[in-house]
Parts: sequence; C-alpha cells; structure tokens
Amino acid sequence: MLISRDRFVDGVEYMKSISWLLAILFLVWLMMLAGLWIIFKIIIPIPREETLSILIDAAKVGLSASLSLLWLWLWREMATRFFWHRLRKKQRDA
Repeated sequence: MLISRDRFVDGVEYMKSISWLLAILFLVWLMMLAGLWIIFKIIIPIPREETLSILIDAAKVGLSASLSLLWLWLWREMATRFFWHRLRKKQRDA
C-alpha cells in the first residue's frame, strides 16, 4: 500500500505535535524536580525558634503549597496553550 504525499505531511504534523507534548511533559517533570529540590533543600531546613515554631511551620507549609500551586498552574497553562494552538491550526488547515 502506497502512502500519498498528504498522508506523509499529516504524519509529520502528528510527529511535531507528539514532540511538543513530550517537551511539555519533560519540562513539567523538570519543574517538579526543581520544586522538590527547593522544598527539601531550602524550605525544610529553615531553622525553627521555639517561640515562633508554629508560625515558621505554617510559613513552610504555605511556601511549599504555593510552589506546588504554581507548578500546577504552569502545567495547565502549557497544556491549554498547546491545545488551543493545535485547534486553531486544525481549523485554519481545514
């Protein structure tokens, strides 16, 4: 069975979209590792004073939660932009 030129071009487009998805996943994975490194190496070792231990612990939890929410927001933004870019491109090509 022969593959027409149109099918080959579509295959190239699919490979581009797959490579973009892999790039998003790889970037999200790297950001997750960087966030975990920041939490374990910078936030957790913050020294505690006995008089302010509850406030310091609350600040640690707040910083860690903020970092996690930032990571989730960035992931959502990248996925949303990729989706709308693909949708617009598909509509433009149709």
